[in-house]
Amino acid sequence: MSLYEVISLIVAILITPLCLIIWYFLRQKDIQQQEAINLLFAKHEADAKELAELKLQIASRHYEKNELDAKLDRLLATVQDTQREMAAKIDGLTNALLSERSPHR
Repeated sequence: MSLYEVISLIVAILITPLCLIIWYFLRQKDIQQQEAINLLFAKHEADAKELAELKLQIASRHYEKNELDAKLDRLLATVQDTQREMAAKIDGLTNALLSERSPHR
């Protein structure tokens, strides 16, 4: 065996454990990162589901402007009709009371 072969063998013997130690630590770091990524994906899925539920709640309570305008117009018309009916009834009651009290009886 030549001196070059002996030095190559010694270097290989020293480098191999060093490479194994580096590989082990890199593998542990990969495992930690994979766990963190899995947690992030789980949180993302939960957040996406929650967001979809919120969108459904908002959509179920949401009215378009023209729908609200139509509803408010119908409400206003109902209130105005009721006021006219009440005014007519009060006028009729007033006329009835006045005719009861009239002196030409």
